[in-house]
Amino acid sequence: MKQKAVKSQTTQILFQEPTQEEMHGKPRSIFVDLCTFLLLLSLFIGLVAMLRSCADEAETQAVQAHAYNAKFSQESQLVQIVEAR
Repeated sequence: MKQKAVKSQTTQILFQEPTQEEMHGKPRSIFVDLCTFLLLLSLFIGLVAMLRSCADEAETQAVQAHAYNAKFSQESQLVQIVEAR
């Protein structure tokens, strides 16, 4: 079966080359870029600070738990290890 090529019904008058303004995007403001960068930086620093705080708190609680358990333990070595921290 031979098919005939479909001739475009769009005339050349409808197609126009883009203008110079359309070729280049809108210039971005340096102020907007700076604000975006500072926002992302502050979020990153806040997240790091929160994670460090949680890790420090967990370590402190673990040391306190070992110290509390050592009070009721007969082993003096465990007490010495906890007190050394």
